[in-house]
Amino acid sequence: LSGLVGSEMCIRDSCGIIPDLVCELRRTTPGVAGGRARLVRCLFDVKTVYAGNVQYGAAGRAGERAGAVERRARLVPAAYDLAARQQDRQMLVRRAVAAGGDADAVPALDDLPVGPCLRRLREFPPVTGLVFGSYGEASPGVHTLLTVLARAVAEREWREMGARTESEARGIVMAQMRHQLSLAAHAGHMRVLQARCAYVGLAHGAAVAEAARQGAPTAAHAAMWPGPESLGVDGRGSGG
Repeated sequence: LSGLVGSEMCIRDSCGIIPDLVCELRRTTPGVAGGRARLVRCLFDVKTVYAGNVQYGAAGRAGERAGAVERRARLVPAAYDLAARQQDRQMLVRRAVAAGGDADAVPALDDLPVGPCLRRLREFPPVTGLVFGSYGEASPGVHTLLTVLARAVAEREWREMGARTESEARGIVMAQMRHQLSLAAHAGHMRVLQARCAYVGLAHGAAVAEAARQGAPTAAHAAMWPGPESLGVDGRGSGG
């Protein structure tokens, strides 16, 4: 969170409340007809769901199409809220210990008053989970963000693209963004699987030991993939 990273509120290097993406989106006030849109800073967190995960089982039993990624996305706001509460409590524990007090006297999470970290988090809209599944599916937040981006690009560049209307340009940009994102998601997933092939047939302990010996990358680093080529103003990726 802006203004908190690097301060005493982030006790660890990865404190669980640092979003993967922050951007400003136009939003209108709910319930106000004809209200002017205003820029709102929104937080996004990228997650993945692997095959066999509990979300896939629950979604399958409920007959939900792409339900696993949607279920995972719904867990993101509560996870951020919990992480903020934990950071606030850890800060109080550190202060109590530094002052020679008893750390056990710090209230439990459920009884903890709203602290600075949680208060800062609540200044933003609920964090949106951008979740990608093992079968190429994505959560609703991904599709909504792509729609917003495509609309913004089309509004600004539809004439330079040679499109007849802004709506036509929006459709072109949307299709290209979906294509590029799909390729990146599938390629990243395949790279993770390929990086794990050496551990097939090993017991969990042996696999962990072998990974440590080789200095194997984490799943996030194994999934790294070169960024897609810029679309350019002509919409064909050449930039000319």
